[in-house]
Parts: sequence; C-alpha cells; structure tokens
Amino acid sequence: MRNRSLWVGAIVICVLLIAGWLVLRSMRDESSPADPDGAGRSSAGGPAPVAPSLPVATGTTAAGTAGFDCARPSGEAVRIDGTGIPLERLCANLARLGAVTKAGVDRRQARLALDRLVDASLVQRALAQQHLVVSDAEVAAALEPLQPRGGSPTADTAVLKEQLHERLELEKLVAMRSKGEVTEQDIDAELANGAPGIDRGQGVRVEAWIARVPPGAGPERDATARKAAEGFAVAVKNTAAEAAAAQHSVTAMPAFVLSEAGIEPELEKAALSVGKGQWTGAVKTRVGWTVLRVLETVEGMRLDDQALRQRVRQALVTRRLQAAKQRVLEELRGTANIEVLVDL
Repeated sequence: MRNRSLWVGAIVICVLLIAGWLVLRSMRDESSPADPDGAGRSSAGGPAPVAPSLPVATGTTAAGTAGFDCARPSGEAVRIDGTGIPLERLCANLARLGAVTKAGVDRRQARLALDRLVDASLVQRALAQQHLVVSDAEVAAALEPLQPRGGSPTADTAVLKEQLHERLELEKLVAMRSKGEVTEQDIDAELANGAPGIDRGQGVRVEAWIARVPPGAGPERDATARKAAEGFAVAVKNTAAEAAAAQHSVTAMPAFVLSEAGIEPELEKAALSVGKGQWTGAVKTRVGWTVLRVLETVEGMRLDDQALRQRVRQALVTRRLQAAKQRVLEELRGTANIEVLVDL
C-alpha cells in the first residue's frame, strides 16, 4: 500500500510539472522578440484576424465613415478639394425622394443623390470662378411654363425650382465653354442619314420610367441601372407602376412624344414594337435605362422641307447640348479630388 501511494504521488507531481512547463512556454511564445507587443500574430505565424472596417477616404479617419444614419445625420457626406458637403444635406434630399424609411436608407438612391450633389457643387464652383450666377429671375422664367395657371407654390414647386436652378447653371457653364453651333452642312448630313428620331409631324406618345446613370459613371453603375429597369419591366406587368417603381428605384418622367426633336431613335424603335397600353423592355439611353408604355399615336401634319430642316436643327442643338453637358461634368470630376465619407 505504501509503495502504491508513492507511485500515485509521483504521477501527480509529474502532471503538475508538465502543466507548469506548458504555461511558461505559452507565455514565452506570446512575448517573443518576433512580436514584442505580444499581439498581432496567429499561432500559424500569419497576421491575426481583425474585425473588418469600412473603407475610408484618403485623409479621413474611421470616425468619418461611421454610420450612415439619416435619423441623426452628422459630419460630412463628401469632401471636394477639402470642402465638405454635410450629411444632413444629403439626408434632406433623400427624405424628399422618399428614400428614407424606418428600415433605413435606400443606398441606390443615396448614391444617385450624392452624385447629383457633387455635380451641382462642381458646376457652382466653376461658375463662381468665372463670376457667373443664375438669377432668381432666370429660374422664374424657366418655371413659369411648367406651373399650372393660378396654382399656389407647393413643396413640389420648391424641388422643381432647385432642379431648374441646377440645370440652368450647367447650361450656362456649357454655353461659356462650348458654342455648339449647327451649320447648314450639319443639317444636310443629318437629312442624308435619314434624320432618325426627328419629328415629322407624327409620333407615339409614351410615358417613361427611368433608372438614371450619372455622367462618367462606370460599368458597375450602368449594370445596376439596367438591373433596376429590367426588374421594373417585369414587375409593372402585374403591379401598379408607382409600386413597381418604388420597389426597383426608378423614377417617372412626364409623358412625351417620340420623334420629337432630340429623342433617341432607340426609344422610338422600342415603342413601335409594342401596342397601345403595352410596356417595352429596358432600353439603353444616353442618361440611363428606361421602360416605356405606349399611350397613343399622334398623327400631326406633314412637314414641308423648311419646317423639317428647322426640326433637324433643333434636334442637333439638343443632342450637342446633352453631349457637351456630359463632357463638362466629366472634366470637372476629372480635375477634382472627391472623397466620399459615407458608406454607400
């Protein structure tokens, strides 16, 4: 019995010694010279895993991208050459678009709204450098034809005035940088090409819903807009247009007549492929992806040569203006340091 007790005691002592040795070795490994702080390495010798973090714009801190919360907006949404645009301003625009709900912010709409804020700021700065402004009188003159007779100003009027102000600023900047003249030779060339998309006194009246692509956006943004338009085209066959639009983040455009000056021939081709009351599929345009519904056929009257040439001139002016707008925005973005400070 005595010998048996001695053996048991010896085994216990050995176990304790081995355990103590393992603890000391672990402590020594954790504070080895290869990692003097005792952290930052895994047992396999590679970097220890760390919690993922949001992408941070150059020159900002992680706090600058913490949380995109329109319920309590603080800080800046974007910084352009060191000048910031408050997140509160972006959230106010999103709220007007209905993109802020209890569930959170519609990130797709947020990206579009942020792009628009950036473009507007760049245009305003470029105009200021040339000592140019758009006056209230100019905005009022552009607004007057769009207002119902005897109507009182509404929240929609305020939004429209803001949009008109931005459009007029861009057009003023474009006019300063590009003449956009249309010659008689240009008109002759367009007529020789068949003058596609030109209103000859008749056409198809449509309504349209569009997923816009900002000027200069890359293929990823274009693919996102295409997916939104295609989703809307499927949903609208069984759902009210407004509900389908809210679901897929597309916006309505006022009804218009295809074949009018400046309208893209791709849209006319799509509209002519379906009957009255029917929807087209997603169609690529200069400003995004759109889906059309045919409302009616407009007969009009036959144009003489002089009237047709005038329509061609108007169309060419419109097309060149749109192309010039895109070039100007691309140039402004290309020469600015734009730092997005929110996670979109």
